[in-house]
Amino acid sequence: MYIFDCNQPAIKRIGIGIFFIILLTGTLQCSNPTFSVIGILQLRLTSQSVPQEHVRSVFLTISRVSARSEGALSFEFSNTAPRIFDLFELQNGITRILDPLTLPENQYDAIRLTISDVNIELTNGRQFITVFPDSQSVEIILTPLNPITVRSEQTSDAVIDFDLLRSLQAVGDISHVNSVTGYHFDPKARIVDLTTVGQITGLVKHDNGTPSFISDDVSLKNYPITVVQPGQEDSVSVFSSREGEYTMFFMPAGSYTMLVSPTDSTLAWSVDDVVVTTANLTRQDVTTSRQ
Repeated sequence: MYIFDCNQPAIKRIGIGIFFIILLTGTLQCSNPTFSVIGILQLRLTSQSVPQEHVRSVFLTISRVSARSEGALSFEFSNTAPRIFDLFELQNGITRILDPLTLPENQYDAIRLTISDVNIELTNGRQFITVFPDSQSVEIILTPLNPITVRSEQTSDAVIDFDLLRSLQAVGDISHVNSVTGYHFDPKARIVDLTTVGQITGLVKHDNGTPSFISDDVSLKNYPITVVQPGQEDSVSVFSSREGEYTMFFMPAGSYTMLVSPTDSTLAWSVDDVVVTTANLTRQDVTTSRQ
């Protein structure tokens, strides 16, 4: 223990006092477990490409975003600023940022979204609005393949990818926009750590009945392609463009099986071991055969 000597020079006593203030401040900071161990989790919203035959927009109101640290029994951290997003604008790799979550340095194994209402507008201007009361808000829990790491004084990025193909189900006769009488909305989405993603792209075509010749192959538009990762429940489906091209964005690194369902004119098609590596583009063309 240091005892002040009142007979010491004033300047020396002041210097000793300043030393003890600095020492005390450092001790208090070190004893505070939350000091300098706060990071940011930045969540982005997107949706894979789907045919826009009848639907013009899908406005989603997200009223709460919550995070759960690995091993916890409940969601400890929330952001309650409501945000509205048009999922139809967020295709082809376009994203929008949710308000960031400020979180203690840790690993997080789940994100929960609370959706309060959905507004679906058709190409003829009709709207179908689903409003969920607070007691009946739709909640979805998203779990990444591996926990997302939030580090002190750093920003971690993850994307929430909505699957509109599985989330929206039209009611009525879907052969014409005026015959659609409503929509069921059952949100399906996945969450991906952006530090681990690549892309898959390619061309979809059929062999025109001549498998040995590629010069007469015909590109297929609005054609569904699905990939699944062995051992995982989530799948990703997209549709080819008018030119027969497709791209799957935000695919975690790994090996996938690609599937194409049969149609009235083409046979089913599949291929294994479509390998995605981080920050790279994987090319996989699809060539189906005629029925």
